[in-house]
Amino acid sequence: MISKVIAEATECDFKVALEKRKPKSWLKSVSAFANGIGGTLFFGIDDNKTIVGLDDAQGDAEAISRLIKERITPVSSFVLTPELENDKTILVLSVSSGRNTPYYYKADGIVEIYSPGGMYKGQEIQKRNILEVGSIRRNPIIADLFHRMKFMERRGSGLKKIIDETAKLPGYTEKLKPEFRSTLSEFHVIMKNVNYIETKSSLTKDTPQENIFDKILEFCVIPKSRKEICEHLGYKNLTYFSRHFLKPLIDQGKLKLTIPDKPNSKMQKYVSI
Repeated sequence: MISKVIAEATECDFKVALEKRKPKSWLKSVSAFANGIGGTLFFGIDDNKTIVGLDDAQGDAEAISRLIKERITPVSSFVLTPELENDKTILVLSVSSGRNTPYYYKADGIVEIYSPGGMYKGQEIQKRNILEVGSIRRNPIIADLFHRMKFMERRGSGLKKIIDETAKLPGYTEKLKPEFRSTLSEFHVIMKNVNYIETKSSLTKDTPQENIFDKILEFCVIPKSRKEICEHLGYKNLTYFSRHFLKPLIDQGKLKLTIPDKPNSKMQKYVSI
């Protein structure tokens, strides 16, 4: 039965288990399916299409429905059904296409806009200088026709305009600058809410470690002292914080010391790479 469902799925993705703490890993597929031709997510099946099942299918189903409604704007049309195979329960999430409506992934303080299709000739936008990216049309004849029919406002990538307009907003800082990321098959624009206030109470020791790493790297775009980083994230124990968060980032080559020859210097600061 499951093999038949998989075979009939136009686009599909497999998840061994539901990632509740890092929902972006599968919610971006929901957004992609909604923006494309639709698709199906299978929870409880690994990449080799082996059925492993879910320990709490009911709880996972409730979490999937809730997270889609919280994080996808507008809420995409989906059907979530449990399937039983060899006494193992999996969840099948079928997402309908909504091509006439763009669907966005949102989290605290950000909106991530996803578009199927990468940069022309497979370029990665994150490796380019945004201010120097020109507009290259895959089909110049159709593009020129749309321009003449007033279906296209102007020629250009539009990336610089996104940055310039965001910079005009009250409360804007450099760390709130829009981010762009692309692969061969997708393009992402991450917009940050300049009015979002992140409370320290939301950054407890229950916060996933990966999220704290991301917040450290984002905060340390400009060199910061260990005390400044701890205060920003709501931690008081400098030794604990250094051992569990700063050192792993340094070992991974994502964070570096401004005075590497004197790691214990009082003037020491940390900057993301």
